[in-house]
Amino acid sequence: MLNQNVARGVFLAAVALFFASNALRYPIGDLAHAGPGLFPLLICVPLLIIAGAIIWQARLSEAVSL
Repeated sequence: MLNQNVARGVFLAAVALFFASNALRYPIGDLAHAGPGLFPLLICVPLLIIAGAIIWQARLSEAVSL
């Protein structure tokens, strides 16, 4: 049986990785002269961290079925 919280975390990680891969196609630049790919990349990194925390917490808690 699939844990619903793990599925949510995996879906969030997949969305973040999709947008991060698309953000890497644009020039990143640096913080002084930001390119068009910097902002989406800066948003995707915390989303990946949150997705990892959701998956980690779901593995430690009781399963919630779909």
